[in-house]
Amino acid sequence: MGLSLAIYGEITFKDGKVQQGNFDDFPVNRIDETPLVTNVHIVPGDPDTSSGGVGEPGVPPFAQP
Repeated sequence: MGLSLAIYGEITFKDGKVQQGNFDDFPVNRIDETPLVTNVHIVPGDPDTSSGGVGEPGVPPFAQP
């Protein structure tokens, strides 16, 4: 999901209207478009301030260099 957002994430307009209506209009990268190696690092955090999971927190920073 994060890679798809980084590669394809944009909202386009035509004649003043948004072209993407829902998730069925959003392109998702396929296995042949993904890196051969993906490294995942789960870093322990403070339970009082952490986000509470390891699924969604990895999406926003995915496109960072």
